[in-house]
Amino acid sequence: MFSFAPPAIADPAAEGTDGFRFRPNVDIEVTALGYFDHLQNGFPVSKQHPVALYDFATKQRLVRVVVNTASTLEGIFRYTAIEPLRLNAGQSYVVAGYTPLVPLNAAEIPLDELAVDSHITYQDYRFAIGGTDVVFPNEVNPPAFSVPFFGPNLLLRTVADDQPGDTNGDGSVDIQDLNNVRNQFGATGNPVLGDTAPFDGVVSIDDLNAVRNNFGAGSGNAVPEPSAVYLMIGCGLASCVLLARRGAMP
Repeated sequence: MFSFAPPAIADPAAEGTDGFRFRPNVDIEVTALGYFDHLQNGFPVSKQHPVALYDFATKQRLVRVVVNTASTLEGIFRYTAIEPLRLNAGQSYVVAGYTPLVPLNAAEIPLDELAVDSHITYQDYRFAIGGTDVVFPNEVNPPAFSVPFFGPNLLLRTVADDQPGDTNGDGSVDIQDLNNVRNQFGATGNPVLGDTAPFDGVVSIDDLNAVRNNFGAGSGNAVPEPSAVYLMIGCGLASCVLLARRGAMP
């Protein structure tokens, strides 16, 4: 979401939580949360950083991960993957990360040197001093202080990039997606495993049809014969109907 030229040094941040409020310009999915790794050497001093994503209006925590040495290094950030989480256009969210009181934990970057993904709008820098874990950062950076600390980050993709029928974000539609729909049929949530583009938060017959109509897409492998596909889908549909009937029973 954010990027900048690697600073010559990374200023020590106060112990606590640094975060940023942002607003998606289009519907997006967050696929990973990350934290700044100044020397790209895996946090030898701080060891790890809890990072979380919050709904700004309700302050509800949507997801929390720990970013550490084992997390994937991309540029000057390390990322821990999450189950793709949909964020709605026009709604504000906060990404925040905790840092202990040690040096090289956050980069002090002027806003005019910050590159922001075109799919989101940066709104403000926020912080919370102290604590031992990431929390919702209630304090807002004063306008006169234009050089915030950048530690937490995230990876995103637009909903338009999603493959219909792909329930787990691996880019292909296969037996695993069929099983996800069957096993989660009737489940709700944001996100919920088994839901597929255009994502309505419910695992339903629409998702089963999306798997059926796109089975084999994006896999790079040979697509099964239609008869085999319809047999698998038929079995999946029968399971879904049975589950729906059981759920309707008193």
